[in-house]
Amino acid sequence: MANFSVKMNSTKMKAARHFFTLTLLVLGSVLLTFTAVEILYRILVSDDKTVKIVNERLYDTLKDKKLGAILKANHSYTARKYAVSVSDGHREEIYEVVYTMDERHRRTVGHQIIPDSPHVLLFGGSFFFGEGLRDEQTLQHQLKLRMPNTNIYNYAVHGWGTNGMLGVIESVDLPREVQSSKGIAIYGYLWFHEDRNIGSIRTGWATKFPYYEPDVDGNLTSHGTIYEGRPVLMSLNSGLRKLGKFSKLLSLINIDFGRWCINPAKLTAQIIIESKRRYEKMFDGEFIVLIHPLNSKIPDPEKGSHQSVLDQLAIAGIRVLHLPIETSEESAIPNDGHPSAQLNREIARELAMTETMRHLFGL
Repeated sequence: MANFSVKMNSTKMKAARHFFTLTLLVLGSVLLTFTAVEILYRILVSDDKTVKIVNERLYDTLKDKKLGAILKANHSYTARKYAVSVSDGHREEIYEVVYTMDERHRRTVGHQIIPDSPHVLLFGGSFFFGEGLRDEQTLQHQLKLRMPNTNIYNYAVHGWGTNGMLGVIESVDLPREVQSSKGIAIYGYLWFHEDRNIGSIRTGWATKFPYYEPDVDGNLTSHGTIYEGRPVLMSLNSGLRKLGKFSKLLSLINIDFGRWCINPAKLTAQIIIESKRRYEKMFDGEFIVLIHPLNSKIPDPEKGSHQSVLDQLAIAGIRVLHLPIETSEESAIPNDGHPSAQLNREIARELAMTETMRHLFGL
């Protein structure tokens, strides 16, 4: 009996060694194959970049437990961006601009507040913030030129999206910060804002942003930051991003753990709907969504999800504006991609002509 037991243990040990050896061989083969393909890819696909983009102090923000990052209050700084030729080192400026923030952490462009005048609140990311633009080139200023008897408050911040908007509406005492109870809130929606709500691999900076998720009754609830709400998936995405810095091949593989177990379009629509509800509860005004004209550049794989958001907003009765603006090369800052001064002038003109604005502000 003892000999039989010894033989059984010996057989198990041999099987275990065989399995371990086979596993190592498989992993080694996969690693060698991946390395060979990586080397071949680097040989065949050359890096044909002719310019290198250099940034200097693009963002100067504070860490915030609720919102992830906020603008510094009563602060001003200079942001620079330029292109450097890879061949001869020639430097070409893309922009050099000064950003100024008021005491409420909002970008300000020098407007004087008019007591008791209706308000326009701007929510969104860098497109509404006015990244790369001087004060007079921003949408904020262009709207003021079209509607001089209104107060324009800019609550947009670089990198923010839908969740940042709701985070502000939840955590900031807006009725105290805004002069008039009458007005309008405009959210500048772009298709890639969905990534910022879920912690996509494409938006590593957004893991400290607010995370919202429906409870068992379908009500949207806060779960701290995206990292706190989805720690395992965010850690996996972080690992992939780091590996992608060393492997060109891996950086091309479309794996995004942020999209696991979640419907980005549904969540984005829910956040917008909740933002509208809360804003209109605080103010005698209307919340509207502006589909930014640069949304025309949406990639084909993302169009279905984007349309799903719009369909859900239509069912909820939210006013969505599609401005009749044809974009061109002049619509964006060269070598950058953010809206140009020209595009902001066109947006302001078309917004001021909408029935909503004309009725609310007597234009």
